[in-house]
Amino acid sequence: MSSLKVVIGLKNMTEQLLLVFGIFFGMLLLQFPVFLALISSLISHYLVFDEMTPVVVSQAVIRGLDNTALTAIPYFFLVGVIMNEGGITNRILRFAQSLVGWSKGGLSQVNVGASILFGGMSGSAAADASAIGSIMIPAMKKDGYSAEYSAAVTASSATIGLLIPPSIPMVMFGIFNDAPIHELFIAGLLPGLLMGVYLMFVCAIIARTRQYNARPWLGFREIWLSFQHSIFALLLPVLLVFSLVYGVATVSEIGAIAVVYALIVSIFVYRDATFKQLFRAVINSAVDSTKIMSIIAVAGGLVWIVSNAGGSQGIATFISNMNLSSTQFLAITACLIVVLGTMVGPGLQMILIVPTLTPLALNLDISILQFGVVSVLASAIGLLTPPVGFLLFLVSSLANTKVQPVIIEVMPFLIALLFLLALLVLYPGLSTSLVSLLLRTE
Repeated sequence: MSSLKVVIGLKNMTEQLLLVFGIFFGMLLLQFPVFLALISSLISHYLVFDEMTPVVVSQAVIRGLDNTALTAIPYFFLVGVIMNEGGITNRILRFAQSLVGWSKGGLSQVNVGASILFGGMSGSAAADASAIGSIMIPAMKKDGYSAEYSAAVTASSATIGLLIPPSIPMVMFGIFNDAPIHELFIAGLLPGLLMGVYLMFVCAIIARTRQYNARPWLGFREIWLSFQHSIFALLLPVLLVFSLVYGVATVSEIGAIAVVYALIVSIFVYRDATFKQLFRAVINSAVDSTKIMSIIAVAGGLVWIVSNAGGSQGIATFISNMNLSSTQFLAITACLIVVLGTMVGPGLQMILIVPTLTPLALNLDISILQFGVVSVLASAIGLLTPPVGFLLFLVSSLANTKVQPVIIEVMPFLIALLFLLALLVLYPGLSTSLVSLLLRTE
């Protein structure tokens, strides 16, 4: 009798999960918005099965948003938009140009360098690609680079912002996996900088192969002048890291401080932003934040369904029976997240996919910091992975070109990022050493 109940339970669990995820991924493949796919899967489950009552739905949605750290997300969105509207992007580009613009394929190096600097302000790959791409892609095309290559460089470098703090996916990983967000931010610093180094290396190889021109060396005077003009913008990432290391404020408070700092710099220091532009920035960031918060709220219901149906326990049991080593488990997880990342954005993966695997990672003595960095980088790579990588379509529209040739151009960068992902899987110290050095003194 007990075995019969187990079989019936497994059958019921399978039916629930197949219905929910079948509708969800099916609608994503048909290019429906993520929010609509989520809400449709919830409604379908509610109509077919009787486990989820209206009270449970409302509680699950509220519980999805019941975390004060989520207030950091709209702050970081707003910081990125303010910095862009305030003309700070141009100052960062000028500074990056003075540093690396003289090398072979200089503008592609400037593109990556600017993404490293801008990533420490926006926390969003889409914001980075839009801000940097709207300026750099036309400049690269004018300088003789193909539209497809310019778009590929922009898309690849935009993923850096998902690891360098402040990173919105890192915030979401920390919230839904009970991980210290400030430590995750510090853990992402070194891998984020390594992403920049690897992408610059690829740019250098391609520039030599295709004989791209180098711009003239502008001298140390230009470096100093461009540094002076961008110093207040460059101080923002330093302020964030300092606050994290010394525990000056919580992540949400740091986001609020960053917004105030960005407003002061844009209005009173650089004076490049009008109140009309800043009002538009607030509206745009509010729209973006609402999209993310709506997805988080509805995803709370989906998380409840997976948990109630026994999906998390089923996955845990299945993987445990495979007797994987920690490295094997982390490698399989990274591959899974990359594949799913072609359809599901990093934020949603941190809510739905990763939390089901986190207990297994901890049971295998994998550091939560290493697991978080690997998960976020793998989800970032998914944004570049065909056939439906989001960033590929975004930069293609900015470059006014078709997505297929952009996919071909992005392949060398994709290989470089996959190589870095493999290193992060094999060497935990790349993710944990900086945290141990800066935060943990015992």
